[in-house]
Amino acid sequence: MRVYCDLDNMSSTVSGVAFTRTPDGKGWVSEDLLPALANAFATIPGYSLYPEVEAEPTAKKGNRNG
Repeated sequence: MRVYCDLDNMSSTVSGVAFTRTPDGKGWVSEDLLPALANAFATIPGYSLYPEVEAEPTAKKGNRNG
């Protein structure tokens, strides 16, 4: 689980947890966390659980005979 933060005064490390800027530069996303720690961060104003996007399964390359 990861956590999103949109606070203006955010640091790249909070309580030993590394955060990186989002591609749009509007927020920060944590490294992968245990659920209990992610949920604890999510109780702090400005932090929320970051929706995980599952990778699309790769199509199996089939035999094109026939």
